[in-house]
Amino acid sequence: MDVLKAIIRLSVLAEMGHYSILIENFCKASQYNNVVKLLDKLTEKEIILRPQSTLHMEASAYNPIIEYLCNNGQTAKAEILLWQLMKMGVQDPVAVNNQEKYSFRKKCL
Repeated sequence: MDVLKAIIRLSVLAEMGHYSILIENFCKASQYNNVVKLLDKLTEKEIILRPQSTLHMEASAYNPIIEYLCNNGQTAKAEILLWQLMKMGVQDPVAVNNQEKYSFRKKCL
């Protein structure tokens, strides 16, 4: 989270691709609480939806967090992330299938 704090403190105009690298590395280190906190900020500030971004979130970053959210009872957050990604033109069948599988199971329970 030090990198994120530095980005904010220095007022660096970070794009979604920069945050994507942080998310991917937090997932690799199993620091999912940090990912969820960061994702909450990105969703709240609609950073994912910034039309001026030239760097976007990579599948290697969003697929693990969508899977984590779905496996840990946070399907609503997973749906919000997936919706924002789809709005940006991402059409990833793995992400959609993960989200649909867990949403369907949640509705059936």
